Amino acid sequence: MTRMISPCCGRWLCSLLLVLLVCAPLSAIHPTEGSPRILLPNRTIAPIGKEWSFRIPYVGAAPTHWKVKRLPEGFSFDASEGVIRGTASTRAIFEVEISVANALGADSCVWQLETSRYNGMAPVMGWSTRGLKDADINEKTILDVADAMQRAGLVAAGYRYVIIESRWQTSKRDKEGRITADPQRFPQGIKYLADELRNRGMKLGLSSNASPLNVHGLAGSFENEAIDAATFADWGVDYIKYDYCCSPPVPIVARQRYGAMGRALAASERPPLFSICEWGELQPWNWGETVNAGSWRTTFDIRDKWKATKYSKRDNGIWDAAEMNLRYASYANRHRLVSDPDLLLVGSSTNGCTPEEYYTQLQMWALMRAPLVFVADPRSLSPETLSLLTHPDLIAIDQDASFYNITEERRDDGVRIWTRRLTKGTAVLALNVGESPTVTSIDFRPGSTAIWDVKRAVYIAPQDLERIALPPHAARLFLFE
Repeated sequence: MTRMISPCCGRWLCSLLLVLLVCAPLSAIHPTEGSPRILLPNRTIAPIGKEWSFRIPYVGAAPTHWKVKRLPEGFSFDASEGVIRGTASTRAIFEVEISVANALGADSCVWQLETSRYNGMAPVMGWSTRGLKDADINEKTILDVADAMQRAGLVAAGYRYVIIESRWQTSKRDKEGRITADPQRFPQGIKYLADELRNRGMKLGLSSNASPLNVHGLAGSFENEAIDAATFADWGVDYIKYDYCCSPPVPIVARQRYGAMGRALAASERPPLFSICEWGELQPWNWGETVNAGSWRTTFDIRDKWKATKYSKRDNGIWDAAEMNLRYASYANRHRLVSDPDLLLVGSSTNGCTPEEYYTQLQMWALMRAPLVFVADPRSLSPETLSLLTHPDLIAIDQDASFYNITEERRDDGVRIWTRRLTKGTAVLALNVGESPTVTSIDFRPGSTAIWDVKRAVYIAPQDLERIALPPHAARLFLFE
């Protein structure tokens, strides 16, 4: 939807805005209410020669009525599901016209579909079981969560992956050597679960491990890569998170083990997304692309805190993960892949951070093209958490098919200014990592025709950038168009 540019403000109004900006609430999003809004980035990539499907993300009340025009040859649109499908044969960029309407209004956009020899993987969006108690990882809970995500509008907004991190398998294989689901937790099997999720417009992810057994003594995939890849394909699994617990801490060994699994998955009848998770200890950014990975972790597991006392396997806060990921994100961008600083903590039941810090994490993750996978229980999300997770601008920035590196333009007195070029325009983040409130500024970008304030969802004048008030650990994101 085209935004209207606001008139320039006088100097007196800038002073008033400074006061308002400190306390200005995030523009509220109610994902299942109101007129529709399309959540597409400016550009999305479809790889040449591979079957590809894409469900158009949106917020707004159902039912909706879609129209899609100017799709390239070989692609079609299923209006009942809101899904574009097809296989690209040549490299090009197509301008696709998309419109949606419901009883309360309408939205439309021109979206660029790039067909490319590069995978151009968009960051995964979804939910992880890591926030659940071990006893709650079971078939009923997973389907209850999936239904809650649907009702809340999270699936329509793009959060389609449900990733079971552990406890889904048994310790022993069956007589044919196949990995098996825990019959107490998943009595109807993993294939049933994957089918049920697919019927809801969702996708199943599983974790496995590059050793015979994982840290819980349950079956891993080491030396069983081919049979496990075939099993995952038969079940309809769409995402494999491959851990490195109980494995030799040697880079060449890690590369060999991940390579074996990556090749097996790629050769299966239904290749899933392959995510490396060895916590950045063995430099996966140097070899992840060679083992068919779509993403790799750059950090230890994130903890619900702003900053670690000392960064380690058991002490890794939001800011630590962001700094570590930023250091190595260029390696993923070079191959049009995804650098992963771990999960989103917004809405976490442990409440280790302030609401401002959770919002800052989401802004940083979006700017870094990180996976947007949250751990909060979807069955009990607050309206504020739901509004954050479904914020249209943050999703569009995260999913934008631009692979430019973030530039740190300024670092002084606890302030960081980060920028990232998008397929259209530039995103600029002003960040206060200090412990005291501060006021900073952002330089206007020559050639820009408008400045969009993401938090307040309004256009602002260039002089509004001269004094940006930031509480401790707060961030403000602006789009220069």
